[in-house]
Amino acid sequence: MLLTVREVAKELRVNTNMAYRLINAGLLPSIKIGSTKVRPEALKEFLITYEGEDIEKCLQNMEEPK
Repeated sequence: MLLTVREVAKELRVNTNMAYRLINAGLLPSIKIGSTKVRPEALKEFLITYEGEDIEKCLQNMEEPK
C-alpha cells in the first residue's frame, strides 16, 4: 500500500507543499509511480527519526545556498 502526498500531508497535519518539501529535501523517502507516493513504513520511520526536531529549521538549513 502506498500513500499519496495528500494523504501524507493529512497524516502529518500539514499542507501538501510542506509534504513535498520533506520529500524533495530527502527527509521523507518516496517513489514516483504516476505521481509521488510514500510507503506507510517510510512515514513511520520519518516520525521516529525526527521526533523532537524542529523540521522547519532542518529544511531551512538544507535549502540555504552554500
